[in-house]
Amino acid sequence: MADYYSIITNRGKELEAEALASGRLIVLTHFVVGDSNGKQVKPDPAQIRLINETYRGDIAELVVSPEQSTQLMAKIVLPTGIGGFTVREVGLMTDAGELYAVANCPSIDKPVGGVSVNMQFRLAVSDTSNITLNVATGDGLFLRIDQNLKEIKVRGAEAQKTSRESIGVLDSTTQQRGLVQLSSSVNSTSETQAATPAAVKIAMDNANARLAKERNGADIPNVPLFLQNLGLVDVLFKGDGRFLAGTFVSDAIDRTSIGARAATGCQFMRAHQAPDAPDQVSYWQVITLTEVVSPTSVVDVLAISGNNVVFGHGTGAGITSWRHVAMLEGAAFTGDISASNVRGGNSVTIGDGTGGLATGGVDGAGFNGNNMNVKSWDGIGFQNAADLVIRAYISTKLGIIAASESVYAGSANLYKNGDVYGDKWSTGNGPNWLSLFLEHLDSQIRNELTTWTTNNFPTKSDVSAALSLKPGRQYITQIGVYQNDKSKPFMLHDDDSGIFLAPSSSVHLDANGWHRDASTGLITQWGSGNVAGGQQQRVNFPMTFPNTCVTVVANDIGSGTLALSTISKDTGGFTVKGSSTIFGFNWLSMGY
Repeated sequence: MADYYSIITNRGKELEAEALASGRLIVLTHFVVGDSNGKQVKPDPAQIRLINETYRGDIAELVVSPEQSTQLMAKIVLPTGIGGFTVREVGLMTDAGELYAVANCPSIDKPVGGVSVNMQFRLAVSDTSNITLNVATGDGLFLRIDQNLKEIKVRGAEAQKTSRESIGVLDSTTQQRGLVQLSSSVNSTSETQAATPAAVKIAMDNANARLAKERNGADIPNVPLFLQNLGLVDVLFKGDGRFLAGTFVSDAIDRTSIGARAATGCQFMRAHQAPDAPDQVSYWQVITLTEVVSPTSVVDVLAISGNNVVFGHGTGAGITSWRHVAMLEGAAFTGDISASNVRGGNSVTIGDGTGGLATGGVDGAGFNGNNMNVKSWDGIGFQNAADLVIRAYISTKLGIIAASESVYAGSANLYKNGDVYGDKWSTGNGPNWLSLFLEHLDSQIRNELTTWTTNNFPTKSDVSAALSLKPGRQYITQIGVYQNDKSKPFMLHDDDSGIFLAPSSSVHLDANGWHRDASTGLITQWGSGNVAGGQQQRVNFPMTFPNTCVTVVANDIGSGTLALSTISKDTGGFTVKGSSTIFGFNWLSMGY
């Protein structure tokens, strides 16, 4: 046999058999390398791990050999960032973390940094179609020269960016040089794109066409056109806020500013001592509006003097008469205010005529004698004027009165949480009256029930006495004794047979088995295993101890001269370590 070769482990052969039987694939994901503790060793099919693992990583590629259809080739990469060890043993791992194949190899030194090592693991299998590779991204992937970087391209933009950064080809920023993208946008705020000459030209042309702020409009080329574009041709501005004597205002400007009135159509006269207004001393405002159609025919004047509201009417340029519409004194009008009868002698219509104040059969408020009737088809809501929220509602259709908080009837109150209290209740008023009442009632019932059970239920001594007499124990079929869980009693007494029944124990008889004493809860487990020299081996119990593992005893199978140490234990298993080469051992554990 050659000095260096690969084999499938015993576990790997089991996985192949399972794959052929079930059709499930064997998924290889990782590789492991080790230094064999500094010496060359032959691969052992019983191995479940390397002798001394130094590194594990993702398998880069798994292909079928073009020369042999039953030979797999796994590509393995040791990246530049790891090292400081010598490779003498290699293994392939499944996705479940089990050692599928193992091989030895000539010593390969792996230094730290600067150098990556590519290895090819060749393995003969029974059927390559049952084995697949689950490749994960990371240091396990490497580039092939004959692919011309296609591997990076197909992995997308993020992988391409990472590859560029790894060789120092970075995106350009304001702090570093690098790759930059051109843009012809003239309104972008990007700090990572560069402007094209076309974008620069547009920006310069725009800057050259702008006005200088410090010139305050003096550099406007065409002022009339500028005012026309702003709609300010027919607007007159006066800085002091008034028209001076002799100032001419065009009719077009006046129509724009006061709504199509002639220059003499709106006069604001002095508040006092105006010579052209009768009794001007007692008037604080006089406004004269002239009709547009015929400015000299009719003039209407609205004036306020004290509590008087007066309309004047006349012809020509002056005022010839005054008319009092109504006089307001205090909170009442001394004059008459007329209103049209919009519906009839007994109603005032609101809206579309279906509601209002009426005596007829319509929705609204009506008066019958000294009584007021409010009619509504569905209901009436009472809305708060401050926040416009309806908190009280009367359903005239269903006969329901609803309120968002509480309803009062004298000193009795019904609250929104269900509390109803008043003088009728013995516990008095208060928001917790119902809970207090129920608590008092509950305490009363509990006291009465305790008294009744004490006087009517038999004591333990009564039951013991009844068991000794046949007529007194006919209603008892079984009595059990238990400590914490009544579903698991220590012992049951069958009244019909008079026999004390102890629960049966359970057992699992196998090479790795257990026995459980149901009366005491003590569990005994046993089994066997293998451990490599100088290595630790985890052994799982056939069943987990519910509470604790008290002890574990293990010894080697054979002459008994090999040292075997139990390092740790828990409810699920224990860990042992052997002092020599691989050997078998038996173990025994107890717990509860």
